[in-house]
Amino acid sequence: MNKLKSIKIAGMVMLVGAIAPAVMASTVVLTQGPYSYSDGGEFTAVTTPTIVNLGAYSSYTRSGNSFQTFCVQTGTEFQPGDTYDYTVSLISLGGPGYPGQSVTLGNQYSYPLSEGAAWLYSQFARGTLANYDFSNASSDRQTDAGELQAAIWALQGGQSLSYYPNGGPGNTYYNEAATALGANVDVAATLSTDFGVEIMNLTQYNGGDNGPGYYQNQLVLVPPSPTPSVPDGGLTVALLGGALFGLQGLRRMSAK
Repeated sequence: MNKLKSIKIAGMVMLVGAIAPAVMASTVVLTQGPYSYSDGGEFTAVTTPTIVNLGAYSSYTRSGNSFQTFCVQTGTEFQPGDTYDYTVSLISLGGPGYPGQSVTLGNQYSYPLSEGAAWLYSQFARGTLANYDFSNASSDRQTDAGELQAAIWALQGGQSLSYYPNGGPGNTYYNEAATALGANVDVAATLSTDFGVEIMNLTQYNGGDNGPGYYQNQLVLVPPSPTPSVPDGGLTVALLGGALFGLQGLRRMSAK
């Protein structure tokens, strides 16, 4: 193969490499707002890149690229304003303490997402949860947030905090979930029964100053289909195919 052909091949390979998107970690920043009940939700979350199903949130639970969320653990914390890496799954991973501590699945703070918790957050995020003062017309939204947070904790392995409302039977939102789901209220959710909800598992960001391990996990609406790994409409794949086709042609030319 002569020098000119080698340059053509190198150029094609460099072109594909240049347009291939970099693999980016998903990060989230959480803050407390006017409707946060004590040290629980509602929390305001902003993710980068935005791979959350923002379009499914209501105008009451989303503002621009931010959305409202609730945590699924009572004994693990996060620092408001800090940046954390996260992945989404149907299982909450983590452990007690602040800073976060690495622990194994199966401890008292690591539970599969229950159908009840998923249903409640789905209803909240879409602005359809009955008896929730979304507009704060009666100045009850913060109180409602505390009751909903307690119900979510109760449905995630029976967790509770003494300074929160009762989260089990008798709680307005626990009762709503039990009425909607019956015996399935405490059943582990699957991808077909999670109501579009998954758990954001938070971990330390880029060697930050909060120590190793897991941090307080949150709920999120995810897109109805997997996020494409090539977010450019397939341009990279098409150009890669073209480059390979060109390489094949050059091989044939060099063989002559």
